[in-house]
Amino acid sequence: MKDGEIALTEEQISKLADGSSFGRGVDYYESGNICNPVRLGKELRGECYGSREQPYKIRVVLREGGVDDASCSCPRGGFCKHIVALLLQYVHEPDSFENIQSLNITLARKSKEELIAVIGDLLLREAFPGFRGGAGSGYVQGATAGCGCLGA
Repeated sequence: MKDGEIALTEEQISKLADGSSFGRGVDYYESGNICNPVRLGKELRGECYGSREQPYKIRVVLREGGVDDASCSCPRGGFCKHIVALLLQYVHEPDSFENIQSLNITLARKSKEELIAVIGDLLLREAFPGFRGGAGSGYVQGATAGCGCLGA
């Protein structure tokens, strides 16, 4: 366990989800459906490909000994299989999570040109959901390249 990481076990996750959600979450994790996992302190975020073309967005706040809060953009609600898959990835592959110390610090270190390129890529990505980054910067493209997700 690295400095600042919160210990979590598969058993703790299984107690938070019903049997069906846990089993399907295991399948989703093992199939590599989680993309873009990030960690900012105690908060985990990621995307999970499910039954729809676009991935569901997941957010989990950890606390010592478990989960403080969790949400997913899927219609099911509650502690769904997508949340389970993200947490299993955290338990078994914590190094796959990009550790974001502080967005403000990261952005403050960028040049004006780099910031303009990032904003341009984000605007294009918003306008064209299939867009994966501009030729100039690679910031958005680099965030999604090689994640091994379905549909990427």
